[in-house]
Amino acid sequence: MASNTDANTIYVNPRMEQMLGFEPGEMNGRHLFSFMDEKNVELAKSKIERRKNGISEEHPFEFIRKDGTKILATLKTSPLIGADGKYRGALAAVNNITEQINAEHEKAKIQAQLFHSSKLAAK
Repeated sequence: MASNTDANTIYVNPRMEQMLGFEPGEMNGRHLFSFMDEKNVELAKSKIERRKNGISEEHPFEFIRKDGTKILATLKTSPLIGADGKYRGALAAVNNITEQINAEHEKAKIQAQLFHSSKLAAK
């Protein structure tokens, strides 16, 4: 995904469109904030300022799909700097980690149940 200086999408690859439940080309030109809730808008604003200051980073993020469901992702973000040295936008590689996080939570839940069961069995 790439965005311009106004944080409007200028490129979204097919995998990102599919991840968020959009048809090809439907995300282009939309503001980045249209894919997140208010809490994440505030986080995104601070991350955009970091891009404007030339900072690249990786961080977790939560997006809202077209159908309203949330996905968890990791973003690797970098500023796009023009030949004149000015900020032109940002580029982000997005990895959906929702299933991984859900599986980790389920594993922890099962481990807690097993621990509780073993404690009861030991009595």
